[in-house]
Formats: sequence, structure tokens, C-alpha cells
Amino acid sequence: MAEEELDELPPVANARGDVGQRDVSSAARTEERVKQNESVPVEWTWIFFQLATRQAHCTQLVIYLVFALFSTVIFQMVSTSASFFAVQDSILKHTARASISSVPWERTFYDLSSDAQWWDWVQQALLPTILKEDYFNGDLRANASNANGRFTNTVAMYNKQTATIRFRQARVSNNSCSQRALARSSSLGYSCWGPFTQDAQFTSQFGTNYGNQFLRDMNEIQSAGNFGLGYGTSGHVVDIPLNKDVALNTTNVMKNGSWINEQTRMISVETSWYNANDDVGTYCRFQVDISPSGFFRPSVVIQSCRLGPYKKAVDKLRALIEILFVFMLIYYIGEAGCTIRVLRTGYFKAVWNWLEMLVLVLYMFIVAWWIAFLLFDKGPFEVVSSGQYANRPDLSKIAGHYTIMAKVMSFTVVFAYVKLFKYLQAAPSIAQLWCTLQQSLLDMFPFLIVFLLFTSGFSFAGHWIFGVSLKEFSSWTQSFATLLLTMVGGFPYAAMARVAPFSAAVFTTFWVLLMVMILANMFIAILTEWYRIVQEDSCEEDAKLRCKVGNATDVSLLQLFKHRIRLGKSGHAPLKAANVDIFRMLRKANLVNTEHLRTAVLQGKTLVPEDLAQHFGGNLHATKEFVHRVQEAAHGEHDVITCMNDVPMTGLQADVVAHQQLGDLQKTVARLEDHLMQLRGALSFSGVTSMQEGAAAVGDEVETVSSGETESHADTIPGADTEN
Repeated sequence: MAEEELDELPPVANARGDVGQRDVSSAARTEERVKQNESVPVEWTWIFFQLATRQAHCTQLVIYLVFALFSTVIFQMVSTSASFFAVQDSILKHTARASISSVPWERTFYDLSSDAQWWDWVQQALLPTILKEDYFNGDLRANASNANGRFTNTVAMYNKQTATIRFRQARVSNNSCSQRALARSSSLGYSCWGPFTQDAQFTSQFGTNYGNQFLRDMNEIQSAGNFGLGYGTSGHVVDIPLNKDVALNTTNVMKNGSWINEQTRMISVETSWYNANDDVGTYCRFQVDISPSGFFRPSVVIQSCRLGPYKKAVDKLRALIEILFVFMLIYYIGEAGCTIRVLRTGYFKAVWNWLEMLVLVLYMFIVAWWIAFLLFDKGPFEVVSSGQYANRPDLSKIAGHYTIMAKVMSFTVVFAYVKLFKYLQAAPSIAQLWCTLQQSLLDMFPFLIVFLLFTSGFSFAGHWIFGVSLKEFSSWTQSFATLLLTMVGGFPYAAMARVAPFSAAVFTTFWVLLMVMILANMFIAILTEWYRIVQEDSCEEDAKLRCKVGNATDVSLLQLFKHRIRLGKSGHAPLKAANVDIFRMLRKANLVNTEHLRTAVLQGKTLVPEDLAQHFGGNLHATKEFVHRVQEAAHGEHDVITCMNDVPMTGLQADVVAHQQLGDLQKTVARLEDHLMQLRGALSFSGVTSMQEGAAAVGDEVETVSSGETESHADTIPGADTEN
């Protein structure tokens, strides 16, 4: 009797002779449900989903490569880092790195440790260099032929100052230290100056004889040594004209008038430059932060920008690329919006979608920031201005705006290139690598927490032990950075041993044992273990697919790309002309979150069309149509449905295939036994045959009682002729 007919049999009697519903096992119910809903050929479905995804990735990879190339070319042409470096390095060589002539040893701006040394550097190194009036041979720069004063007030020949030199400082009020210090009875307690805050800032006028003024709404200055500390947009300012004699006389009066005293917490010299050859405007600030303990921390802030970003001939080409880039950006924004509208909250379940949103937001920020930069009036910074105080052109705002955009661009390029990883998954080997990174995150997060806890503890210990003497451990953040760098570089053990020999030995031993030898190797072990698991799963998946679909999995990227261009021309099983409709349907489908299909292949689960409806927008009709097409494709390749002996397999794949064959055989035997029992019960219920005394309606043994003895007739069918 055929299997289809068995399902129509009437209910059978139970062991007590009662008529009831047939006891259908879980597997039988699944079979009925599958039969009713048209079962999905899981392996073939997964093959088509994989190929469609890889095919889409191939096309998207080409488009996104063009998009990434456009962004890279634009950023490279806009930033012109080589020109910026040449200009900035030339200025710093003649200013911050210039040695003070009054000392017999080399001392530069970075070596300043007192106010006296500051004035020596200003009057002997800075001003004589940037306001130099003659050439090396004694000729005056102002008399150079056809120069029209072009070579005056220049550094490295071509970098000319375009604004007056601004001396600026931030002061605190007297007795601005803590109330606890003020309450002391000692007379020293009443003369103290605390750290800089907006409330403690000294705003009164002084030094009017040399032009000192308190200005507001200037560019904001941040502390170089204390992260998060800012000096605000106000401060005491002296603007000095671009004349060497006037500058030296003014600074001498400032020095004698104690322009710098105990109240000073920050001093700076701000300069503006323009290089016409490279069209580069540069803002340079020489800054010294002074802590309440008297520690001087010199630093230089130097920022450059293109003042005429469309002046050169090559800029016209960049403008065309920028237009194409903006159109492609609009396309990707629209594509993301449509995907969000379709998937709704499901869109945010994929890591790639979050990365894509981040990249798009950064690109939109850059475009808006670039438009704002173009709207700035940059003309005043290409000519020399004698304006002072409120009338002095401030290049720092434009240069700072440009620098922020450059920094965002640098990180955006990194994220944009990481997104290429998504489309490169069209190659199976790269897909394995990404899967390893993705799966290992579950173990990476606890590991990173442990790593940060240990590193934080060691950072505190290093800061407390060596921070009083070593710059590398002078603050917790500096200590943390030093310890992180030791994971890839050297360890300042010699300096640590000079400060605390015994503590340095103990500290280094524990750090190396715990962090370098244990935790670092645990990190490698986690990645290695997950890579092994991913490889085994991949081999198992490939073996099961080969067992069901043969060589249909062996599709190269070139075949996929050709199939994308010329539909149905490939002779490969999944890419035949008859399957073109399947790929067209999948192009409109949602190919995100398909892991449940792979799981079904690995675990041998049975799926029905409802399980695939999420990929077709919940349209069950379209889903069943797709399943029907896949079934036709699978039946058309009946010769590869079973395991093929001529398919080369690895040892692991062969083991998986053998295990799967054994499991299939066991299922077949169980199904035949179930059908046999149903047949026996149906024959008995219909009266065609009679059951022997003691025989069960469901079972394969008959017990007969004769003279107190029990005979067991195994494997006897009711109604069979047992005498022969």
C-alpha cells in the first residue's frame, strides 16, 4: 500500500480493544504538516540563498569599490598631507626647535621650565627668526627685486606671516586656592593660587602701558596636559606688530612689567602663516601650561588648511568626483531608508547595518562640514593684515574647522574600508574569517572586561609607585597608555628600577606573567578555537550539501559575476536557464538573517514555506511560488540528490556523510515499522483478518496461553498462516 493511502486509514483499536485516535508520533505529525504545506528542500534553498547573496555581494562590491575610491581620492586631494607636513615642519624647525643662543648647550621651546627661560626663547629664538629683516649675506629682505615686501616676515623663504603676533595668557585671581588652605593660620596660606577655572579667572585690567587688554569671544584654548581642562574664550592679550624692533621693545617692557607672574596658568604665542606656492594657510600656537605646583608643560598646536580649494587645475577634476560621490551617497542613503522601512526593527539586528549607518552619518557630516568651510571668507588670510585685538584676523577658527573635518575623514575611511569586508564575503575563505570574528565576540567581551580590569589595577599601581619621578606614570591615563604600549613595544624598566628597584622588579614580574604570558595568549587561544569551530561547521555544512546537491556548491565568483551579466547562460546546476526566475525572485527578497537556513541544514531540520515568509515580506503566496520553483530545480537535478561517489571529500566530510547516511537509514527503518504496525491494525479493524488471542493491535509479538505455558511468536502478522 502506498504511503499516501496509509494516511487515510481509519483509527485503530488500542491494546484494550477500544477504538481511539491513532497515536501519531512527533515525527509523524511533522511529516503530515510538511506534506500539507509542501516541504522546503532545505539544502537546495540554502544553496540558492547563498548564491544569491554572493551574487549580490559581487555586484555591490564593484559599486562600493567605486564609492570608496571616490571618497579616498577626494580626501587625499583635499587634505594634501604632504604639503601640510612640509609647511608645518619648516615653521617648527625655525621656531619651536630653534635653540636659545644665550646658553652654551642646546635648549629649545620644548625644554622650557621657567618664566625666565620662556622670555629667553621669545626674545632670542622666536622673534629674531620670524621677524628677520635681512638675508644671510646682509641684504635687506625689503629691498629684494620684484618682491614688494614679499620676503619680509617669512620663515623657510615662502611661509609669510599674515597677522600680528598675539601674546595671550590665562590668569587666576589671588587667593584662588581651596578654602581649606585659606583657613590656615600660616601667613603662606593667604597667598596661594589654585588651578584655572572660569570662576577663578582674573579679569581685571593691567599692563596698559604695553597694550595688554582683556578680550572675550576669542578662539578657545584647551590644556595640553590636563584632558578636559579648557581656558575658555577670554584672556589677557597683547598684539605686537610685525616689526622686529617694536616686538623686542614691547616684550622687554612686558618682561619688566611682570606680564607673567604667580597668577599665570597658561601663556601662548599665536601666529598665522600663508604659503602661496601650496595655497596653505597655517595657524601655529606655542603654548605653555603652568600647574599650581610650578610645572611647565610646553606644547605646540599647529593646523593647516587650503584657503582656495578650487584654485588649481586638478581641483576641477576633484569637483567632478565630488559631485559623483554626493550622488552615490544619496543613493546609499535612499537604499538604507528603504531597507529600514521594509525591515523596521529587524534592520538593527545586523552588525553590518549599524556599521553602514555609522559610515553614512559620518559621510553626511563631512559633506555638511565641507560646505560650511567653503562658506567661510578666507580672503583676509591671504594678505598681510595689521589689525590688532578685535580687528585681528583669526585663522584658528577656519584651520580648526578644517582639522576637525580631516580627523573625521580619517576615521570614516577606516570604517568605509571595513565595510568592504561585508561584500568580500562573496569569497568563502573571507566569509569564514568574518564568521570567526563575529562568533568570537561572545568570548571577547568577557575577556576584554578582565583585561581592562587588570590593566586599570596595574595603572594605579604604576602611577602610585613611579608617578612621582617618571613622566610615563605621571598620571593614571599616562600610566594606562604606557602599559598598553608595552604589549607591543618596550618596557621602561631601567627608569623604573632607578626610582624603586625592588618595586620595579615585582611590578614587572607580575605584569609580564599575568598580562603578557597569560591574557595575551588567552586572546590568541580564543580566536584559534573559534576558527577551528567555524572550519568544522563549514566542513560539515559542505559535506551535507554535497550529499544532497552534489557539486552544486562549487560555484566560483567569476561564474556568479558572468551569471549576473548574462542570465541563464551558465551550465552549472544552480545557474541553469531554468533557474533564472529563482534568482529574480531572490533579488527582491530580504537576504538578511538567513542563519536559520544554515542551522536547518546542519541539524537536519524540516522547514515549511511559512518559515521562509519573512524573506518575502510575509507574502505567503510569493513564498510558496519560490518553494515550488526550488522543488522543480531540485527534481531536475535528481542525479545529484543522493551522495555521489565521484565527489572528492575530505576525511571530515566523509565522516559526516557516513553519519548522515546511517541516520537516514535509521529513519527509514523506523518509518517502515510504523507503517507495518498501522497496516496490521487497519487489517484487524476492517475484519479482513482476525487477531490471535493475546495479540496487541499495536506491536509485533503474540502471546498465547496453553497449559500454563507461554509461547512467543515474534514478528507474526495477524491473519498470517502460522501453520506453514
